[in-house]
Amino acid sequence: MASPSASSKHFMNQYLIDLEESLHSVEPDNYFWTAINVNDQEYSQRAENNFASEIKFHFRTLMKSAENKTRYHKLKFHFDVLKGRKQIQPDFVLHESPFNQNQQVFYSELKIDPNCSLKDDLGKLIYSVSYDLNFENAVMIIANKTLASAINQIRKHVVNQNDDTLRKIYLFHALSDENEKVITYHRISFFDIIKENPISLLCTQKSFDDF
Repeated sequence: MASPSASSKHFMNQYLIDLEESLHSVEPDNYFWTAINVNDQEYSQRAENNFASEIKFHFRTLMKSAENKTRYHKLKFHFDVLKGRKQIQPDFVLHESPFNQNQQVFYSELKIDPNCSLKDDLGKLIYSVSYDLNFENAVMIIANKTLASAINQIRKHVVNQNDDTLRKIYLFHALSDENEKVITYHRISFFDIIKENPISLLCTQKSFDDF
């Protein structure tokens, strides 16, 4: 993996680092699926559930490692569990339980369709760090969509939020280039996206051969 182009000035806790590492462990084949239609023609599919399953597998592997067992004691990594009075359903959540507000570590949404709208999920991320749910952090994981497109939607739909809220939310971005056989990753806080501070952008690359 290449060295980062710049380091983020915002502290990111180890739980988020583990989530980012889990994203970086998703193999290139899981970004796209090739299927056969009724005319025996190949076409590409983007399977979000499979991508999410890969992240879940890698994250739970990290949770169970001997060095991490104490840190993850009493914490649960859940997929598609209902949270809060609005009964929102995150793709991933790290918390103590769906039945209380204890140890609300992070809330995360995932999108891998390059043409999708992020509006609804961005609203959920903001709600997740509000007083109602009170998560410490929230993460928007985006794969296959260009970084410029993701940032443009965030700037469009995330408005009138205070700095403390923006500092709690991150974009984890991954873009697979099948021609160059490389995946490029970016990490940036919503604070820096909204404040247009590109120096905080963390960029790494991973070759297909590294998996």
